[in-house]
Amino acid sequence: MMAKRNEATKTQAVDAIQARIADLKALLNSYQNAGTNLAAAQAAVTSANQAVADASAKLAALKQQLGVDQTAVAAAQVAYDAAVANQAAAQAAQQTRLAQERALQEVENQAQGLKQTSSAVTLSKASNKQAPVKTTEQQLPQTGNDEGLLASALGMVLMALATAFGIQKRKED
Repeated sequence: MMAKRNEATKTQAVDAIQARIADLKALLNSYQNAGTNLAAAQAAVTSANQAVADASAKLAALKQQLGVDQTAVAAAQVAYDAAVANQAAAQAAQQTRLAQERALQEVENQAQGLKQTSSAVTLSKASNKQAPVKTTEQQLPQTGNDEGLLASALGMVLMALATAFGIQKRKED
């Protein structure tokens, strides 16, 4: 029995030594392939370094383009602001011009109305000379009113024309 026990112990020891030998052989193979593995790893590191360098160059180019684009955007913003200011000034000038045209039209309308009134007064005056108005005891004769109205109408027409030409002259300046 003892011999069987010794034999079993020896078999276990042999099995353990064989397992250890297999581990050592695998380790030896690993050491033998370490140079190849190291070269492959170094190639991978070199490739990764090259990829990083390429990416860095692209990043630098993109940053430079971003700077150019930001400058262009700033210039475009300045141009846009100037265009908005010019548009506002043009609208204000147009409103001023329209107001002046309306004022001129109003003056012309007033002048036209005064001409018509003046013509009517002249016709009325001529009619008065042909047929004198009969007065009664209750009505006083009217004298000099037609001439005053004519003078007022002519004065208004002259003022309207002077104003119209004054506005037109300022507009041209």
